[in-house]
Amino acid sequence: MKTITIEKGKTALYSILSTDTLVVNGVLKVNGTLKVRRLLGRGIVDARRLEADTVNLRTGFIREEEIGGGAFGELYATTCKARGTLCAKNFVQALEVSAKRLVVNRSNIGSCTAQEVVSLRRYLPNKLLSGLKRLLTAPFRRMIKPKKKAAKKPVLSLPKEPAPKPEPDSELVSAILEVLREKGYIVSRIQEEAQPVQELAA
Repeated sequence: MKTITIEKGKTALYSILSTDTLVVNGVLKVNGTLKVRRLLGRGIVDARRLEADTVNLRTGFIREEEIGGGAFGELYATTCKARGTLCAKNFVQALEVSAKRLVVNRSNIGSCTAQEVVSLRRYLPNKLLSGLKRLLTAPFRRMIKPKKKAAKKPVLSLPKEPAPKPEPDSELVSAILEVLREKGYIVSRIQEEAQPVQELAA
C-alpha cells in the first residue's frame, strides 16, 4: 500500500495523482483527477475530480466528486456523488448533491437527491447542552450519591459509662485502641505508673 503524506505548511502540485492512502495536512492542488482509496487529513485539497472510497478531510474545493462515503469540515463542489453517507460538519456548497444519507450543518445546495437528510443544526445544540449540563453537575452528583460502604464503617463511640476519674487523654486513647481492635489490629497498652511530683523532688 502506497501512502503519500503532505505535511502541515507544505504545498504540493500534481497534474494527476493516484495512490492508496493520501494524508493531507498542508495544501494539495491537482489539475486533473485525484484517485485514492483513503483521503485523510486536516489540510486543504483543491482538485478538478476526486475518486475515493473513504474521505475524512477538513476542507475540499472539488469540481466533480465521486466517493464511497466520507466527512468534510467544509466542502465546495460542483457535483458531488456519494454511494454511502456524506457528512459536512461545518458547511457544504454544491450545485448538485447525490447521496444515500446527507448529514449537514449549514448548506447551499442547488439540487439534492438523498434518501435521508440529517441537519446537525437541530441535534448538535441539544447534544452540546446535555454534555455541558453533565459536565457542570458532575461534582454535585458525586456529593449526592450515597456511599456504599458508609454503613459498614464502624462508628467511633466513646464508652458510655464513665470510668472512675480517668484522665482525659487516657479516655481518648482507650477509645482509639478499641476501634483499632475492632478493625482487626492487634494492640496492647503499656501503662506506666506515674510517680507523684513531690517524691521526684525529694
